[in-house]
Amino acid sequence: MLYTDANDVDNRKIERHTTSLKHIDELYGGGLPKSAISVWGGEPGIGKTRLCVSLFMAALLAHKTLYFQLETALSQFKAIYFSNTIIPKGSLLLSTEKDLQKQCDIIKSTSPHLIVVDSVNKIDQFENGRGADVIETKYREAIGENGPHVIFLTHLNAQGQLKGGTSLPHMGDIVALIKWSKKIKSGIEMTLSKTRYGTTDIKITMIHTHLGIENAEDAIDKMLEEDL
Repeated sequence: MLYTDANDVDNRKIERHTTSLKHIDELYGGGLPKSAISVWGGEPGIGKTRLCVSLFMAALLAHKTLYFQLETALSQFKAIYFSNTIIPKGSLLLSTEKDLQKQCDIIKSTSPHLIVVDSVNKIDQFENGRGADVIETKYREAIGENGPHVIFLTHLNAQGQLKGGTSLPHMGDIVALIKWSKKIKSGIEMTLSKTRYGTTDIKITMIHTHLGIENAEDAIDKMLEEDL
């Protein structure tokens, strides 16, 4: 029988990628953990893609992002989200590749800091959730240690749970649920139903604005200042 004394195990500090979106960093306990996988599930039309764009646009100067856009053409994606944006060269890499192994090859060749897969259900090997374990294994091999943070996007079903089979929540170190706020117009609420890096007691409220998705309190303060 093999075993290790707990005193002989390295007590490594969790390395994180900060995003410049303080509310997301706070929800995650100080930033996105390196070499970790998040699964974000959101109600249909809630703006999961827009939230991710806001997330990595705030971090582009410091981080390289690899975005697998599997639901729309890249020309349409760029026209919607980047028509008037100057993107630093090499900071945002886009791909429509749906094959799992080819995605992993791209990750290894580009060495990004942040990876977004929009959406995980569109990966060829997903197979209605039956391939979730294979996808997780391949991605963990590709990102290695001290590597990029991965965000898999998916939808929520009618019961408010991740759509894509019972295996999907298990592939993530962090599982975030994104739902419409019942208190703020155009507001969305994000909570963690699972995390290995902090607590699930925190809920953040954000709001859609003409600039993207912002922390609700910050956006309201800006609007009040503009009215003065």
